[in-house]
Amino acid sequence: MITVFTPVYNRKYIIKQLYDSLLRQTCYDFEWLVVDDGSTDGLETLINEWQEQKPPFPIVYRYVENGGKHRAINFGAKIAKGEIFFIVDSDDCLTEDAIEFVAVEFPKIMEDPTFAGISGLKCTEKDGPIIGGVPIFNNYVDATNLERVQYGLQGDKAAIYKTAVWKKYPFPEYKGENFLSEGVTLNEIAQEGLKIRWYHKILYYGNYIEDGLTKNIFEKRIENPQGWAANIVSNVKYVYYDKESIFKERYLFFECMHKRYSQERICELLEIDDNEYYYLRNKWDHLLDAIDFILKQHQTVSLALYGMGMNAKRLMQYLDDLGVNIQYGIDKNYKQISFQPTYDFAMQLPAVDSICITMREYTPEVRKALQNKLPDSYIWSLAELDNIFK
Repeated sequence: MITVFTPVYNRKYIIKQLYDSLLRQTCYDFEWLVVDDGSTDGLETLINEWQEQKPPFPIVYRYVENGGKHRAINFGAKIAKGEIFFIVDSDDCLTEDAIEFVAVEFPKIMEDPTFAGISGLKCTEKDGPIIGGVPIFNNYVDATNLERVQYGLQGDKAAIYKTAVWKKYPFPEYKGENFLSEGVTLNEIAQEGLKIRWYHKILYYGNYIEDGLTKNIFEKRIENPQGWAANIVSNVKYVYYDKESIFKERYLFFECMHKRYSQERICELLEIDDNEYYYLRNKWDHLLDAIDFILKQHQTVSLALYGMGMNAKRLMQYLDDLGVNIQYGIDKNYKQISFQPTYDFAMQLPAVDSICITMREYTPEVRKALQNKLPDSYIWSLAELDNIFK
């Protein structure tokens, strides 16, 4: 039997499309296990209505206190009735033959102890492009999660594992935190040599919505530092083997957490020694000096940021240390940005001493347009600061 497992938090407004896709399945040999991760939007009432409609598959609903997707998976694996655990998020939809495909193909690897499960492809929408690009193999390939890149398996893929595997390799849980990258446990499973049979077959589709984990990954990492550090340590052990990638992972954590945690605590979380810590600190001081030099050279008292993505959020860490006040941000999606005040470029922009272009890649036309808009402002970019966020 297959357990279609859906962890959900305040997704009453969108989960019906998943339910409808389950109703359209060509095979109903599954249960739908919904673990409500502390929703406050009345989701339970909606699920109860569907249960009363007596669909051609059982719906099992459980409510738990908010603890994040990884905790929900741990809990779901414990109570699942199926030997096959198919994780489908609340904003995704299954293709009509997804369950039938799993029911036919999974038994081929079920009794093989070297396999953790099978997987399939995800599209952005029905008949849309494949997330991560088209794999470079036909039919299927057997490989661990750590070997997937060489077969063109980037991006989100279906997670269809033996339920027993999730029970044997539960996600670590940290008190007070509700986010952990699934890679922490997936890397461990792969390191144990357990393979996935990756099929060149589209099984589900869905886009990244504004309140989803993928869209808000930077904020989630900052809010859950122990889980973030665990993911970095896992990547250093199993994924990254070049010094530049290892440094990037550790440095981003340092720049966001050096005010919150002591040197000793950062070393403990990242599993680094004092010399490695000082290397991170020296890089931070160097970039502080570079930014400070530009601001003083151009007598910057008032500053605006053009582009309010992750680089801007990272730059704010430096500006805060320098005691610099950001007057406003400029972004085409300004209504969706939690930074006030923020303006659309087409608006009337208040005068400032300088404007920092936060995108690492921009065209000369952007600089020219900003200069025409605010002719008295000095325009500079992060890309000029020794590839500051490379």
